[in-house]
Amino acid sequence: MLSKVLEPSNYNSYDLETRRDFKEYTQKEPQTFKDIIIQNIDSIKQCIVERASHEQELLNRIVSDKRNDQGLENQSNTSGDESNKSRMECNDKSTSRDDTDIRPYYDTELMVEVPYTAEYNVFVVDTQHSEQSECIINTCVVEKVDSNVIHNSPDMCDNDIHTDQNAKDKRATLANLIAYLKLDIDGNKTIQKQLNKADASLTQELKKCKSTLAKTSRTLREFNCIQDSCLVTLQSKQTEFERYKAFNDRTVDYDKLKRKLNETLGLLAQKEIDIKEGLKLKAYEIYVVKEKHDELVKQSLLTKSHYEGLVKEKIKVITDLKLKEEKDIDKMISMEK
Repeated sequence: MLSKVLEPSNYNSYDLETRRDFKEYTQKEPQTFKDIIIQNIDSIKQCIVERASHEQELLNRIVSDKRNDQGLENQSNTSGDESNKSRMECNDKSTSRDDTDIRPYYDTELMVEVPYTAEYNVFVVDTQHSEQSECIINTCVVEKVDSNVIHNSPDMCDNDIHTDQNAKDKRATLANLIAYLKLDIDGNKTIQKQLNKADASLTQELKKCKSTLAKTSRTLREFNCIQDSCLVTLQSKQTEFERYKAFNDRTVDYDKLKRKLNETLGLLAQKEIDIKEGLKLKAYEIYVVKEKHDELVKQSLLTKSHYEGLVKEKIKVITDLKLKEEKDIDKMISMEK
């Protein structure tokens, strides 16, 4: 059932284009990426939460900086000529203070409060750290003058909007993928329940077949006992008839005895025919039960082998992912050192 779900024939042109774009974006097949996401779903959720918190902190800091800039600009407008005079005096001394007064804003407390998180590298984007640093460098430049006015970079808002849009697109893509994987996991759970239910049904059916076979065998033994009893009765009647015939007793009505014997023989013959027909019917029922039993056993073996194959494949994927994750962690630790 899983193979049918993943066949390309079940997708329209839009779905095929989406799968192709997904492969170009992740450099992985959808099935392989799905297995990786299933094994690391908890880490991905934690990564999403931490990334959202990180972006919220950046947004709060940008808003706070804008408010501070607005307040400082208002204060600068009220200062008038005194601020201009102070700015001119500051410009005379600026040549000796370039290294100390003009510096990127990220050199102070921003990088301490909002550190780079290695777990954000979900899609193996190697340039994320450099892009983050470049974005922070381009955000604003502090120019210390007596009026304490902070000038914002003109590209700050555009970079922030572009970064937020990319983050939203990535979150939307990841959310859609997680929803699809959850549906696929639910489908796998449903299939597992159906397999367990089918296994239980087959076991119950096998028990019923065994019970029917035992009843049929017991009935066959009863028919054999009845047949033996009828044969013994027939022999005793024949012996009795021969004895009466040998004595030639005038009081005996030979026609009556003969008629009675014929009736008895007819009943025995009919009984024997009924017994044979019953045996044939029971033999056919036994044959049908055996055929059904063999089919159920075969289905049970196929179901069990398919389930074991799925379990082995799952264990192999988990082992490979754990090894890859350990290698990535060791590599990241070595890079941090």
